[in-house]
Amino acid sequence: MNSALDDVAFLALSENRIALLAGLSDDQAHTRDELMDATDVSRPTLGRILDDLEERAWITQYGQEAQITSLGAWVHDEFTDLLEMMDTARRLRAVEQWLSTDTLAFELKRLTDATVTLPSQNNPLAPMHRASELERTARQSRVLTHALPAPCLNAHWEAITTGTQQFEAVVTPNVVATMTDTAHRSQFTDILTADQATVYVCDDPIPDVVGINDGVVYFGVDDDKGAPLALIETGDETVHTWAAETFESYQEGALLLTPDSFSEIQETTSDSEQLMELESIENPQ
Repeated sequence: MNSALDDVAFLALSENRIALLAGLSDDQAHTRDELMDATDVSRPTLGRILDDLEERAWITQYGQEAQITSLGAWVHDEFTDLLEMMDTARRLRAVEQWLSTDTLAFELKRLTDATVTLPSQNNPLAPMHRASELERTARQSRVLTHALPAPCLNAHWEAITTGTQQFEAVVTPNVVATMTDTAHRSQFTDILTADQATVYVCDDPIPDVVGINDGVVYFGVDDDKGAPLALIETGDETVHTWAAETFESYQEGALLLTPDSFSEIQETTSDSEQLMELESIENPQ
């Protein structure tokens, strides 16, 4: 026990030591039998670990009982935070190069409590599906996005038309153009005509999909081809402030999209498609 690193290694190299310290973290005295039941270690192993913890002044022992010290509680809390941070960092490895650190104006340590949804072989669209789950159940939803895939559109449409969601969105012109397709047009029109929904169109590029659903922030991580790599969600207050300010900054420079203006866009899109069809007929390849 020569350095702080030795103490870190002492905990890190044994799940049983961490489990025992955690079992004592409620600041109550526990018998050795209780600790054996809670941690599933043998009596000799339990005795050795308790002696080692007591040597570091992290616990005190009274006969067959042990209790954490204030120093031990501090060590437990800080080491648990370190483990949570390292677990988040491990899950972010696959998407680190795609994180837009220029636009995500907060320190990555704010994501210590974050939930990271990654694609899997069985569910390659897991991030998108998780986003739609959050959006379907939210009573207050704000979304800043350059894409509105069918699962997310369906989720908002269902919540808005049943009257369970207040919805605000800032989208790019590309999203609006996509919504003119017959597969999406009816649902998007229902959203625009709903009293509890407002949609704005912003000409500025929106690099990251950001949502705020009942105080929980999510943002998507895409690769350079737009494929979803991860969905990161957190209740961190600093991230929430960043998300709200980012949404409002785009909203300030955006134009309100009304049912009438959307109808005009549909007509313009239809005229353009007809012109392209005529050109293809007149100029066959």
